[in-house]
Amino acid sequence: MSLHQCGVMELGRVEGNVTIYCPKNSSLSSNEIHTSIFELVVELYLISVFCLIGLMGNIVVLVVLRRDHERREPMMLLQFLAVADAMYLLIAVFRYPTKYLMPDYNMYMNMQLYIFPMLKTAQSICIWMMLLVTIDRYVYVCVPLRAIQILSPRNRRLLAVLVIICGILYNLPRFFDSCIMTFKNACTGQILLSQKVYAQKFNHKLYFDLYMNAAYLIFLYIGPLVTLAVLNTKLVRAIKHSRKRHNSIGAHTDNNESNATLVLIVIVVVFIVCETPELIVTILSNLDRWSERINISMPLLRIFSTVNEFLMVINSSSNFFIYIAFGQRFRLVMRETVKTAFGNGSTVMTYESEPLQLQPQ
Repeated sequence: MSLHQCGVMELGRVEGNVTIYCPKNSSLSSNEIHTSIFELVVELYLISVFCLIGLMGNIVVLVVLRRDHERREPMMLLQFLAVADAMYLLIAVFRYPTKYLMPDYNMYMNMQLYIFPMLKTAQSICIWMMLLVTIDRYVYVCVPLRAIQILSPRNRRLLAVLVIICGILYNLPRFFDSCIMTFKNACTGQILLSQKVYAQKFNHKLYFDLYMNAAYLIFLYIGPLVTLAVLNTKLVRAIKHSRKRHNSIGAHTDNNESNATLVLIVIVVVFIVCETPELIVTILSNLDRWSERINISMPLLRIFSTVNEFLMVINSSSNFFIYIAFGQRFRLVMRETVKTAFGNGSTVMTYESEPLQLQPQ
């Protein structure tokens, strides 16, 4: 039996003393119809648009951050984050809109044996890269005397590569834990449904409880989200304290660094808002599975899951707009980049010899 096909269930044949009858035409309930329409609108249209916008936005972010020669090394982790977000959006296209665009649903389901693990891998890398970026900024702002040793370019690259490797290794079991179960009408030979299910070797309580639930919640949600919330609070306090101290002594504030910290704070807030719903959906699913007293309707859970999918796409698509709205230096460098690319070629980027200085507002 191959990895792709774990079994065929024929409807309309006799198994021992049990007869599995040929299925009759059945109609969907009103809730199921509305849920299907909602999923269609979100997964096909909205996610497609945001994935396209997000891919272009992350490419622009990567180009602009690399063009800022004076701050290329400090912004290195943000470049890695832009690449991780772009990869997540690219894989999401094959996960969500493709479901409605591919004429062969069985082929689509076989693709998901690889697409879904790749999507979770990209998501893990995005989460941990966001955490690494926040820790980097926290060290730079709150422990500035040790930042030069801790945040050397070499250390940043090693940590970013380590995050990528850990994301791949952590999600490696997902590439092997599932297979396709095909439901076939024995009366007509028609394939009724292809469903991704857990393979027999992985379909046991230990795998679900330890890996799919405990490790997933701790290492991908509770741990990162709590850490980000704490560090973000400390960064906000550090900015307020720095401004009060500089105002009291009449000193000049480093507007570039304060603005960079503010941009990161906004990015982290959007990240927490967009990623928290998946934590809620996971907890609700487990409560529904563990407790007989809690009975969550499947259409409602599917709506929550669809909204969660959309929010994660928004999270990976939103950083460009945050840079535009709050990043003073980003706007300036992007403006110079556009002039260089579409001007008469006389504009020269001279950040290293003549660093850009932004006047405080």
